[in-house]
Amino acid sequence: MNDQKREFWRAVVHILVSISLIVLVELGMTPFELFLILVAAIIASMIYKRVKIPIISIFVENLERPDVLKTFPGRGLVFLLTGMLLAYKLFPHDIAIVSMITLGLLDPLSKIFGMSFGRTLNVLDPKHKKYLEGHFVGGTATFLASLAFVNPVEALIAAVVGAVSESMIVDLNGQALDDNVVIPLSVGSALVVARIFGL
Repeated sequence: MNDQKREFWRAVVHILVSISLIVLVELGMTPFELFLILVAAIIASMIYKRVKIPIISIFVENLERPDVLKTFPGRGLVFLLTGMLLAYKLFPHDIAIVSMITLGLLDPLSKIFGMSFGRTLNVLDPKHKKYLEGHFVGGTATFLASLAFVNPVEALIAAVVGAVSESMIVDLNGQALDDNVVIPLSVGSALVVARIFGL
């Protein structure tokens, strides 16, 4: 599978997993239950480094990026679950859900539409070839989906903060932080601040 096709299917799986988790949270899944799913994913990653796990290997071999396949298989899923769990545990329920929506839609849709229709390269992160057109589509989808949980101003804040977070590299001591963690924490924090100031 070539890189572009791999990234497309990674984004599709990202959306499907995120929507599934959001639905489960809305149906009553607790933070502890989400934590157990995260622990299971970490254990599966550790085992997979030594032994290929049937069925799971189909997804890992086809979707994982070659540079992390041997060192941290399932890295994207682990950080996706981490970002979801942090949002769920740290923020009020509606803000947590919007943070999860932003992570689940903005990031992958930005990649899908950026790869397909992108013309304007994002200068904040040219290394990963992110495009402004992709950020716009992802941000618009986030805004519309968030309206089911928060008011239009908060939905717009989520979309803008999410797009900015997704479009730039955040590093700590030279180590880039995973955007699956940065996006929900940035969005949730921004919404909390907005409510404090009555926006």
